Amino acid sequence: SHHDCGGRKAVGGAGRAMLRTAAGLEAELEARDRLCVYVLAEAEPLCAKLAPALESVVAPFSRAVPLVRVDLDTAAPDLLEALGVSAAPSFVFFREQGRVDTVRGRSDGAENTRILTLLRSTFEKLVMHVPRVTSIAEFDTVKSINPLLLTYVFGAWQSAPATEALLEDLAVSAKGQGVKLIKVDVSECEALARELNVAAVPCFVLIKNGVRVDSFYQVHPPRERLDAALAFLQAF
Repeated sequence: SHHDCGGRKAVGGAGRAMLRTAAGLEAELEARDRLCVYVLAEAEPLCAKLAPALESVVAPFSRAVPLVRVDLDTAAPDLLEALGVSAAPSFVFFREQGRVDTVRGRSDGAENTRILTLLRSTFEKLVMHVPRVTSIAEFDTVKSINPLLLTYVFGAWQSAPATEALLEDLAVSAKGQGVKLIKVDVSECEALARELNVAAVPCFVLIKNGVRVDSFYQVHPPRERLDAALAFLQAF
């Protein structure tokens, strides 16, 4: 029956659970505060193309945002209706039982890279305090909501986990001071880096009421330098 295992059926022998019904989805959402549902179809070439790279995108977030799979061809209609999808591949994100985002695939040229980039930024938004902004439109929205912004502009080739960890830590205290921290990967949005007048990376750009008021270039800045930037932004 569709309702065995709370609407889940193990597939692929790797302990992967496949969600089948809306009741199964409800049970998942009651058990966790964040969830990503991947709707796939075996006959869809894009799903096969995504498979090798998907694991590396999903793995860092797997504890905070578990991924469950839905087979488009065998899922109950009530589940697809609850997910709001009718095609694969689709990724539906939930937080506190509400649907917060959907990333959909279309079968054309550079789709793989676009979907993986969108997926990573959506996962980050759900779990991280410093979200990745990937377009000018998204940046304009963030800017309109947050009068004080500290923007970390970097290149994907510059691995700086210590800086990322420091910014995550800083973002929690900055929020109390009314400052929002965001990050921009120049390889994902060169146009945004140009709009911010960033000549080299990594660069930290301070923005108040939509206007750039200061910036500095520094690899691995100490906490004190970033605290000073926040104080400057507030006092400006």
